Amino acid sequence: SVRRWRCHRYAAARSGQIVYVGGMLLGLLPLAGLIAVAILLRVADWSNVSVRIALVCFAAGGVGALISVMSRMNAGRVNVDWEFGKDTLRTLGALRPFVGGVFGVATFFALKSGVVALQVGDQTKSSYFYILFAFAAGFSERLAQDMLLGPTVQVAAARGRQARRDAAGEPAP
Repeated sequence: SVRRWRCHRYAAARSGQIVYVGGMLLGLLPLAGLIAVAILLRVADWSNVSVRIALVCFAAGGVGALISVMSRMNAGRVNVDWEFGKDTLRTLGALRPFVGGVFGVATFFALKSGVVALQVGDQTKSSYFYILFAFAAGFSERLAQDMLLGPTVQVAAARGRQARRDAAGEPAP
């Protein structure tokens, strides 16, 4: 029946969302690992204040991306194509914190270099200023990612659905 089909689609979509968020949580581990390795191998000079702030901005951007998806999921505004399969959804979810981290550290560089000209009133609080903007950049990175990858992902999903229909001998809608 139609009701059963809708319930099945809702459950599958919700399951896809859970796998996606699980991938995001797993994606935070490499983010933390990169920071730890940079510090341990002295690639990043932890005694330099700017380097410390940049690393924290990288992490803040990744956390911002996670919070963005979780808040949209709570509002019912996350559309995850469950037909991609668990591995693909998990991988896409794991990439999002890294992309958020890149946007976070790019925002730090833009603010620090003066490309984006914002003045911090109290210099003792400048690190909080950078971290806040890095979090906001990670939080809103989905706009840039959706704008750049949205059509590509939609075409890939449509091709995948058509291939499954062809394999099952079903007519195209």
